[in-house]
Amino acid sequence: MTNEQIDKAMAWLDTEEGKASVTAYVKKLADKQAIEDNQIIRFHEKYSPRMDEIMEKIIGKYNSQEYLKRWLDRGYEPPEPLLFFLELYAQEYGREATIEEYEEHGNMFTSSIYIAHNWYFMIMHGQGTVVKIWKLKT
Repeated sequence: MTNEQIDKAMAWLDTEEGKASVTAYVKKLADKQAIEDNQIIRFHEKYSPRMDEIMEKIIGKYNSQEYLKRWLDRGYEPPEPLLFFLELYAQEYGREATIEEYEEHGNMFTSSIYIAHNWYFMIMHGQGTVVKIWKLKT
């Protein structure tokens, strides 16, 4: 963007229309966050006692050849939205990994590792973002 374009955008933000647009956008974000927060609470209340069963089903689905082939045949990297949801769940109801756990399991792309219900939830950022989940060895 040029300086002139930036100046026009900033001036528009000072108009009634610009202020209303920003207010509507902030409300939309807050509503989305409230929905996500409620989903995490409901998931915890309903499924936390069956976490191993739920995790195995979700991981099994995303690792199945049928699921992978369906998306790869369309030319897309298979989406894994439930893994991102579960990582948010682990942030809320789990604990952050210790330094020793980071050293053992992390790599140069790791941004966070959480542990919940004996499962590791690791976020890695590189040319994209991925959630890696595995069971804690006991």
